[in-house]
Amino acid sequence: MRLNVYHFNEESIGLEAAELHTDSGLLTVLLEGEIGGLEILDQTGKFVAVHPQPGTFLVFMGDVGKHRVVCTQAAPRVSIAFGVLSQRDGMVEPQAPLVDEQHPRLYRSFLYDDYRKLGDTTNLQDGNALSLLRADE
Repeated sequence: MRLNVYHFNEESIGLEAAELHTDSGLLTVLLEGEIGGLEILDQTGKFVAVHPQPGTFLVFMGDVGKHRVVCTQAAPRVSIAFGVLSQRDGMVEPQAPLVDEQHPRLYRSFLYDDYRKLGDTTNLQDGNALSLLRADE
C-alpha cells in the first residue's frame, strides 16, 4: 500500500508530478482525493483526464494501464494505491467467459515471473514488453 501526497502550488500548475508509467504489479486499486490530475493514455496515444468520483476506486491492470499525474490546481493531492502482485509462477490470462468474437484475446497467456524477466532482459519497461506477447503475432 502506498500513500501518495503531492504538494502542488501555483508554480506547478500544468507540470507533471508523476511521469508516464505503469504499475509493476498484477493490478493496482487506487483511491483518489478530490483534486484530480490523474491522466491515462488511451489507445490512440492521447492523454485523458480521469475525474475522481466520490466513493469509487480505480483499478489499473498492471502494465496495461499507462498513466501520469499532472498538477491541475494549487492544492495538496492525495491518493492511496494498493498493489496486488501475482505469484511468481502464476499464469496471467483472461477467463474463458470473457473472450469471444466481439472480445478477442489481446495477449498470449504467460507466467507472471517470465513477463517480469522479459521486461528486464529486453530493457522494455512500463508496459512496452507487452507488445512482445500480442495474441495476433
